[in-house]
Amino acid sequence: MKWNRFSEIQPEYTNEVLLYSKEFEVYTIGKYFKVGEVIERFMLGEGENPEMRLINMLRGKGLSIVAEEEGVYVQQDLGTGNLEYVRAKEFTHWMYLPEPPEEGEE
Repeated sequence: MKWNRFSEIQPEYTNEVLLYSKEFEVYTIGKYFKVGEVIERFMLGEGENPEMRLINMLRGKGLSIVAEEEGVYVQQDLGTGNLEYVRAKEFTHWMYLPEPPEEGEE
């Protein structure tokens, strides 16, 4: 595995990647999305039970967060107490995540 510079190459879309900010010396995980792709979908409170709320969401009655720009998005607390998706512009490098351990590996 090697680090890639965002200025040179972008990850394949919808892949989770490890991100690094040289300026802030911080790591996090983000996911690459194309313009217009749904980042996350929320169920609205419509329907008398969880099953009906899920059906309403699948029928398009939910709230969707859509990528406004192509790029990597991360979840951050913007002071609201809730995590929100934001475009990860401050990160300089990325790499694909390694495969999980094989079954039986310790």
